[in-house]
Amino acid sequence: MTVHSAMEGACVPIAVSELHGGICGSLCAGGVAAVPAWVEECLGDGGPMEGALEAARHQLRELELYSWRSLSASGLEFYPLLPDDDVTLIERVGALALWCNGFLLGLGLAGFSLDEGQTGATTTELEEILSDFSEISRAAVDEDEFDNQDEADFALAKLIEHVRVSVQIVFEELEPKRATGPGAVTVH
Repeated sequence: MTVHSAMEGACVPIAVSELHGGICGSLCAGGVAAVPAWVEECLGDGGPMEGALEAARHQLRELELYSWRSLSASGLEFYPLLPDDDVTLIERVGALALWCNGFLLGLGLAGFSLDEGQTGATTTELEEILSDFSEISRAAVDEDEFDNQDEADFALAKLIEHVRVSVQIVFEELEPKRATGPGAVTVH
């Protein structure tokens, strides 16, 4: 079972890309202890769908662990969960926008705020990244906006790379907060 099929089976109305963005934002701000709050916020109570929601929770836990390992790795292995290149540009841009929105929501739900008294270059860099993500979260495109599909694909690939590297920077910069925050844990 894939994450996508588990979410469909549980009738979860949130896109997988947005779910993954929220997981990653939660991981960056609060570590693995922060992710369950995001997941439950997205899944809600199960009612008659409890069995399907448990399957979805299991898939999201696997995605969380995979994301944690890739963010923690030394080789810039992290990559946002987005649709493949075989879907339309409109869908891929929309998914990236949702991913960035989820990331920002996950950061906030995990308790991150730039107003926590942080100073220096780190705060400026984080402000720029979060501002970029806020802009990207509002991105949209229609077929009339691009003349050359290859140029549009290249521009999107550059934007995805910017997001990928930026998430890694946020993860590394917030490591001291995760290490000292409530419920700090280590996952191997």
